[in-house]
Amino acid sequence: MGFDLHRISAPLSSTRVAPVPFLLPKIPPNEIANGDSAVFVVEPEWSNGNVSLLELLIINTLIAKRAPKVLFEIGTFDGRTSMNMVSNAVKSATLYTLDLPKDDLEKTVYALHDFDKQYVDKTKSGLRFAGTAYEKQIIQLYGDSAKFDFSPYYGKMEFIFIDGSHAYEYVKNDTAVALKLAADSALIIWHDYDPFWMGVVQALDEFLVSGGIFQNIRNVAGTTLAVMEFSRRT
Repeated sequence: MGFDLHRISAPLSSTRVAPVPFLLPKIPPNEIANGDSAVFVVEPEWSNGNVSLLELLIINTLIAKRAPKVLFEIGTFDGRTSMNMVSNAVKSATLYTLDLPKDDLEKTVYALHDFDKQYVDKTKSGLRFAGTAYEKQIIQLYGDSAKFDFSPYYGKMEFIFIDGSHAYEYVKNDTAVALKLAADSALIIWHDYDPFWMGVVQALDEFLVSGGIFQNIRNVAGTTLAVMEFSRRT
């Protein structure tokens, strides 16, 4: 896989059940990043709250292979992942990205994980893509994903990245939203399947155990990413 590095100017149900952690089967990164796709990485520098560089390469590779035209991200934060997603999609692609505004930090439907709050308490969402060539492809949305009106976007999204609140109830909610957003064929990725974020682990393990459309969720080894192919035809 060729990398061209460029630098440019956490409901289906809110009912908790006993957690059975870390059940997702693992797939090796080289099953995804196997050298058959050229991938662009923008803003490679990591800061607290970002995906790791390996995770960024995995996400970018999956996008480069699928060439989605319409994408959705739950959890903008500083916009590093947002701009990488559009930089590897087709040139006409549009990314919709939703972030909780700072003013709504204490008004959420469900309680946030305490460590989520630092990612909401910021001056502006998407600072990394602001003023770049990618900004015109990114549509910034604001709101609480538990009460935001997603209906204009239902059934249209070919690639969905879930990286909003890490609280159990929000992971369940955002996954339910993703299933409605998904086009007939879509890839859904979750971030932070990791022991620090047990709400994410519990929710994704429960999805796997429930089977059906969730039976093929996998954790990419060496990362906190969980990936799932979604199809309405199966």
